[in-house]
Amino acid sequence: MAQPYPRATGGSIALSWAPMDSQGYQDLRQYKEPGATPDQVGRLRTLFGLSLTHHRECIVRTIPGRPFGVAHVPSTSGTRPGPHPIETLLLPMLSNEIPRTVPVFVGPPETDRNARRQMNPDNWSVAPPAHGVDRVLVIDDSWVTGGHAHSVASAFERIGVAARIIVLGRVLDPTRNDHGRYLREHPAEPFDSRRCPIHGEVHA
Repeated sequence: MAQPYPRATGGSIALSWAPMDSQGYQDLRQYKEPGATPDQVGRLRTLFGLSLTHHRECIVRTIPGRPFGVAHVPSTSGTRPGPHPIETLLLPMLSNEIPRTVPVFVGPPETDRNARRQMNPDNWSVAPPAHGVDRVLVIDDSWVTGGHAHSVASAFERIGVAARIIVLGRVLDPTRNDHGRYLREHPAEPFDSRRCPIHGEVHA
């Protein structure tokens, strides 16, 4: 993995790069499959755990009297049975006291993958994580267009719940002019979990 990717937008944080020719990208594509190796799962859990350990206050500031909840972006294909791997592999790393809520995809099931990725909060039914909780972290594994995560976050915002998106890896295509130029200008370095994914610096 490379250094943490710069903050994508005001409400979203990517914990790492995931160029399509990288190990990180392969991990994100394969960790949910039956044949995923313990190393692949372990690397993603380590990325998630260290990021929250070192940068918890930057990612979600402690505000007395204003707790936060967590949600994740489920699969929209309708072909994955049972809970999403984010629920089973990542969320158990968080305190059980943090309330959870699961968005439900209610968009047209017959639409193709690219159509489902369009920004559309109407595609999702969401509920506050718990009574009185008005902010939520929306956790996703990979960011390609950001359509799913932004749609879920917007659905929360519409019911009065402030949302911040966290993705494990920002997918970058080296063959695209903009992505390729960025990767050439920012060569990959050994991943440093101490470097803040929001501020881009190692805090004292």
